[in-house]
Amino acid sequence: MAQRILLVQLEKGMDKLFLPLGLLYVADALRQKGKESEIFHRYGNNQNIDELVEKVSQEKPEWVGFSTMTAPQLIPTIEASKRLKDETNTKIVWGGIHPTVVDNVEQEPYVDEVAKGEGEEWITGNNVKNLDDFSPLWSKIDANRYGRTIHLITSRGCLYRFGFCYSPVVRKCRWKCHNVHKVLEIANSYPIEIKKVEFRDDYFLVNLQRSVEIINSLKVPWLATIRANHLTDDLVEKFEVMPESLAMGVETASERLLELVNKDIILHDVFDALDVADRHKIKLYCSLIIGLPTEKPEERQATIDMAKDLEKEYSNITCDVKPYRCYPKTPLYDLALDLGFKPPKNTEEWANYAMKVWDSD
Repeated sequence: MAQRILLVQLEKGMDKLFLPLGLLYVADALRQKGKESEIFHRYGNNQNIDELVEKVSQEKPEWVGFSTMTAPQLIPTIEASKRLKDETNTKIVWGGIHPTVVDNVEQEPYVDEVAKGEGEEWITGNNVKNLDDFSPLWSKIDANRYGRTIHLITSRGCLYRFGFCYSPVVRKCRWKCHNVHKVLEIANSYPIEIKKVEFRDDYFLVNLQRSVEIINSLKVPWLATIRANHLTDDLVEKFEVMPESLAMGVETASERLLELVNKDIILHDVFDALDVADRHKIKLYCSLIIGLPTEKPEERQATIDMAKDLEKEYSNITCDVKPYRCYPKTPLYDLALDLGFKPPKNTEEWANYAMKVWDSD
């Protein structure tokens, strides 16, 4: 009997499990290559790591692939990888954003190989030119564990160039998408009836006409991120189903810093969008960042004050102020280095850095 491949995602710092979409797409790529796979998606606690090690020891998969982000989940992922190497000597592959943007992960003694970029490309050896060639393989999960709110990735990449985002370098400001029919097919094939959709694209609303068609065809409440200059009366009036909420990056109260981070909006766009959300009674979550490179004390205070003022003025708005997170291959990274940022030297230091900046939220 052929050896299966075990795909693993261990979570930390989350109060619920979300669909492991990356692994579900990789599972489909493996299926197309004639490979059997299984998904192990758990919280990264000691009990679950013990279960993972025991499973690998007994079943002896061909290799174990970890989905990774530069986030607190790195901590249990490192621990599990070390134990698997020490106790089972299984081939360990790391994929996801972390080894794509952070160099030399494959030099860690507990990582045998890294899959940079899109996992389907690494599996098949071919560029993913048409996203419709792949779908999340729902049969690999128990949908009841995740509930009736479905997360969808209908596209990859983004046309914008935010200075704190990996996408401009990794995706080269290119965008590709599932066609509308494919999105509906993926959603309708989910094993249980869906009650809500959360779009997890880099940016779902790149093509506004396409996005409206998807929303109106699915006919369920939905959530997404939106640019301030896209939130207009004209757009909202096209929605047959209103969003349950939208997330919008305000980022800073400083016009200078908005320009620095290549946000391609001005504060006037932000306030116009807030008024649109208020008129249509749309719940809006606004994210702001403090600690951006070159930020002045008065700019930081203005951003904090802005968040407080917006929540007082608009009953439908919640603001979340977070510290700047500096990651390699983002446009602001070299500037941060010039200003004294000391980057972590290895994966464990990156894990500790991620944990520190998450804890300071």
